[in-house]
Amino acid sequence: MSEGDITCREGRIEMPKLKLLPLTLLLLVACSDTGDRSATGAAGTLEGPDVILNAVAEEAFTVGSATGDGWDTFGSVRSVHFDAQGNLHIFDSQAEHILVVGPEGSLIRTVGGQGEGPGEFENVTTAIVARDGSYTVLGFSHIDLLAPDGEYVRRINLDPMTTGIVIARMALPDGRLVAGGIMRFGEEEEEEEEGHPIHIFPLDGAEAELL
Repeated sequence: MSEGDITCREGRIEMPKLKLLPLTLLLLVACSDTGDRSATGAAGTLEGPDVILNAVAEEAFTVGSATGDGWDTFGSVRSVHFDAQGNLHIFDSQAEHILVVGPEGSLIRTVGGQGEGPGEFENVTTAIVARDGSYTVLGFSHIDLLAPDGEYVRRINLDPMTTGIVIARMALPDGRLVAGGIMRFGEEEEEEEEGHPIHIFPLDGAEAELL
């Protein structure tokens, strides 16, 4: 594998200095050890020990070129997702687009592209792909929803003073976002949340729920 390649395995994608393990494609073969010997709770509970999972995966295909000039020359790969059909969605934040690669490693389509029009990307922070291949594209001031074919559906505008900037990495089946934080820039300084709070952010204008 040359530098700049992304190697797709049944359960693994390899990039330079980065290894990702999509849960949908993992074959788990053992739970052989616990990482936290000081845990007081029973295994399988929040208070219980961490469980180390050993996985086995087989290579499916490799995509990416460090020196080429084709579609698979990546700038800055921010995230990768698989949909239910086994297509790989690669979000390149430098190119401001998502490349959709089929199970055999060939390009199916390109979603987005730099610009300010409907369905185009500008200062995108996160691109979330649902199981059906639809997209939730987050920016600093808005969230765009795209159909599985990349067509623009609608936009939710964000106000940094009220709704805040949503920091999310996944979405629930009903479209609500699972956010690790919501940054607001109001006049009053908000108290810092303890621990690692999780926010459920709806897209219908309702208040976010703190778990």
